[in-house]
Amino acid sequence: MALKITFLILAGFACAASLAQTGAQKLPPGSDRPLPVPMTYLEPKTENGVTYLCGGVGEDEVDAMKQAASGYDLMVTFAASNGAYLAGVDIDIADARGRSLLKTNCDAPIMLVDFDKPGNYRVRADANGHTLTRNAQVRSGGKVRTVAMAWPVKLVDMGATPTLQGGQSSGGSGDAGMSGSTGAGTR
Repeated sequence: MALKITFLILAGFACAASLAQTGAQKLPPGSDRPLPVPMTYLEPKTENGVTYLCGGVGEDEVDAMKQAASGYDLMVTFAASNGAYLAGVDIDIADARGRSLLKTNCDAPIMLVDFDKPGNYRVRADANGHTLTRNAQVRSGGKVRTVAMAWPVKLVDMGATPTLQGGQSSGGSGDAGMSGSTGAGTR
């Protein structure tokens, strides 16, 4: 009996290891960026030459999005000023001339964006009818640029806003680039 239980346990570990290796190698269609296992179901989308990916629901996905960020020009985070992540944010990204390149709704607290060329971009985000605007300069061959969008808690009331992800925080150790500043990264 003990031998049978040991065999079943070892078989279970072997199966789990095999699945983990297979999942880590999947790529979304049309993407040259490998994604960590928790994100294999998230697919980047492209509009007007701008490729983007929304994710970061749950701790594993937040870590996976941060890891994937190195393959993108821009990482935008959405949170209340108390650090609680926001989702369901309407996004409008425009080029330096004001021409809108991307209009979408990000159903998660982190958005990764890859532009077809370097330049200055305006990022406008609307949460619960309250709009924040940030500018981002994207340079060729640079590091990912981080833009943090943080709304005052009173504007995105936790009791009335269904998009506020309670219990999740963007503060604390290991969350570089997730603070209220717009960052000074370049690309």
